Amino acid sequence: MKRLISVLLVLALFLTMAVSFTACKKKDKNEEPQTEEAGGRLKGVDAEEGRAEFIESIGGASETYRGAVSEQSYATAQDAAKSYVQTEVVGMQEAVIESTVSKGELNSAQISDLNLPEDISKGMQKVEQIEVEYSVAEQVGLDGSKEAQALPVASGKTKIIVYVIKYEVDWKYYVPCPVTGETISKSYYDSVFDNEKYKNCTLTSSMSMVVDVDAKQSGIEQTGSLEMTMTQVIKHADNRVMFEQTIDIVGTGIYAGMESSLGFQQGTIRAYLEEENGVMKCYIQQGGQWVPGMLQGIGFSSVEELTPFHNQYLDYTYFTKTDFGFTLQDENAQKYLKTALAQLTAMLNSSDDWDYNMYSEYYVSRGVLSGMRTDVEILLEMNESGVEMTLFETVKNNVTCTNYGTTVVEKIVP
Repeated sequence: MKRLISVLLVLALFLTMAVSFTACKKKDKNEEPQTEEAGGRLKGVDAEEGRAEFIESIGGASETYRGAVSEQSYATAQDAAKSYVQTEVVGMQEAVIESTVSKGELNSAQISDLNLPEDISKGMQKVEQIEVEYSVAEQVGLDGSKEAQALPVASGKTKIIVYVIKYEVDWKYYVPCPVTGETISKSYYDSVFDNEKYKNCTLTSSMSMVVDVDAKQSGIEQTGSLEMTMTQVIKHADNRVMFEQTIDIVGTGIYAGMESSLGFQQGTIRAYLEEENGVMKCYIQQGGQWVPGMLQGIGFSSVEELTPFHNQYLDYTYFTKTDFGFTLQDENAQKYLKTALAQLTAMLNSSDDWDYNMYSEYYVSRGVLSGMRTDVEILLEMNESGVEMTLFETVKNNVTCTNYGTTVVEKIVP
C-alpha cells in the first residue's frame, strides 16, 4: 500500500503542475462527472465566477492584434494559401490539400473592410480570395489504432477562405485577428507569447492545492490529506530578475511527514539575477545577506523558466478565441490531458476511473498576455493489488502579468 500511495502522490503533484495547461469537463462515455448533487464528490467549477473582477484587476481585456502577413513569400497565390492552412490552421498535424479555387480579386471597398494595418497594406498590389479544401492526416496503424509510426489517413474535408496579398512579383498570406469562438491562429498565439514583450513586467502567481486520499486493504482503512500553497512574485527589468517564492505544505494521516520528500523548498526564498557581460549571475538571500548561488538552489534549471508563461506554450490549435483572450476547451483540452497523463497513468496497472472538471482561461490586455486563471477538481477511483483507493484533488491557480514597461528591479550589490 505504501508504494501505491507514493505513486498516487507523484501523480497528484504532476496533475497540480499540469492543470495550468488544461481546461475541460471529462465524460466517461455518455455519463456526466459525479457531482455532489448526484451523490459524488465533484462540486463543479464555474469559470464565470470571479472573471469580471479578475479582468478588472489587470486593467481590462483588450486586443491590439490587427493581423499579420507571412514572413515567407510565395511564387503563386495558391502556394501562399496552402501554406496558410499548414502553418496557421492545423498546427502539428499534417494538412492534405484537396483543392484550391480562386474566388476572385477584392475590390477597394472589400479591401477597406479588412482594415489592414499600414505596414501590411504598404506596397501591396492586390488581394485575392482563395477557397482551400483540406483534410488532416492522422497517424493510424494497420489495425486501426493510432501509433507513432503508422500510415497517414485523411480525416473529413474542410473548406476555408484564405486572403493572399501580392507584393511586386510574390505573394504572402494574410492572417486576420481570430474570431471569438474559433480556433486561434499561430501568428496570433505567437504575438501574445513573444518573449520581447516580457522583458519588463511583474509576474504574480498564487496556487492552492488539496489532495485527499482514502485507501482500504484487507478491511483496514487509511486516510490522508496534503495541502499546498505557493505564491511567486517575479520582476523583470534591465536584464535583471528579482524572484520571491513562498511554499507551505501540510500533510496529515498517510501524508504526515512526507512534506520534505516532495522536492519543494518550504518557506520563503529570494533570489536576484543579473546579466553581466553575457553571463547571468545569481544571488540568494540568506540570513538577510545576498550571497552567490545557483538557479538549481531555488528549484530552477534555466533563466527561461522564470519568464512569464514560459511553460504555457502548447500547440496553438488547442485554444479557442474569447472576447477576453483565449481558452482551452472540451475535446482539445481532453486530448492534451490524455497525452500529458499517458506515461504516469501507465504506472498504475488497473483500469482507472477518472472524473474531472476544469477550466483554464488566458487574458489579453492591451495586446499582451496579462493573466491566467485555472480551477480544477479531479476524482480518481481505483483498485490496485487488492487496495481500494479514492483520490480527490482540487487546484486553483491565478497568474497576473502587469506593470509592462514600468517594472523596476534595483541593482543588488552583495
